[in-house]
Amino acid sequence: MSTYTEQLKAIANRLDLRSGQSRRITCPACGGHMTCSITRESGALLWNCFRASCRLRGGMDVARSAEEIADTLRNGVRAEPTARPFSIPPHWTSLKGDAEALRYIRNNHCSYAYENKLADLLLDPRTRRVVFLTRHEGRIVDAVGRALDRKVQPKWWRYGNHPAPFSVKPLEGEPDVAVIVEDAASACAVAAAGVSGLAILGTTLRTSTARIMRDKYREYIVALDKDASVKALDMQRQLSVYGKSRVLLLEQDLKYMNRDAVRDLIYNNNKEGLTL
Repeated sequence: MSTYTEQLKAIANRLDLRSGQSRRITCPACGGHMTCSITRESGALLWNCFRASCRLRGGMDVARSAEEIADTLRNGVRAEPTARPFSIPPHWTSLKGDAEALRYIRNNHCSYAYENKLADLLLDPRTRRVVFLTRHEGRIVDAVGRALDRKVQPKWWRYGNHPAPFSVKPLEGEPDVAVIVEDAASACAVAAAGVSGLAILGTTLRTSTARIMRDKYREYIVALDKDASVKALDMQRQLSVYGKSRVLLLEQDLKYMNRDAVRDLIYNNNKEGLTL
């Protein structure tokens, strides 16, 4: 355990941080006054210095206190569900030859990811859904499907419950910059713009999902609809302990924008972003 890790653990104990609480402290690495954020989530201690010249960031697992366990039981908060085993149903088929499915991925800017084999897409012919497969550590662990028929509800269907985000890395550009979006099609559109697209399949970032994303990217950009600004800022706070993070509040869904428009939005508009 490093000296800084020992210091930060001692500071957290002295501050008596409870789950979900954050504090600004003097950075033990660079000495910056109130530049280091330290956060306790249930079962984890996370820290990050916001000074550009300081590289102090990280986290460690910690045991939940008796008070945290009591609060959980008292408030009726349930632990995140255990991921169920997932396997591809035998009736799922290739998108090739299905004009409607190919038209959907073209109109929603998924063709780049599909044709360059950056994302695994199949067709669920029984429910008429384009299926986006989620990989984690080289294995397919989940899938989410988009209905092609407007009469089929819900529009998006999650086949499993694994915490890993649906992620797409670009062929070239900056794969260590991650744009967090709601749906899989938007993640594909982001990859076409030269950065990694991560779909969390909703507007809430699970703690287990954030942990999977930890230390894999140098910058996190939360890109949600402007109506979800509060949730976007909450995600930015969660991710700030892992590295540089900012928020883009969208006027238009990224999957409806071509690669040049997405790239312009990421690099030229609101470069500093909205942060806490």
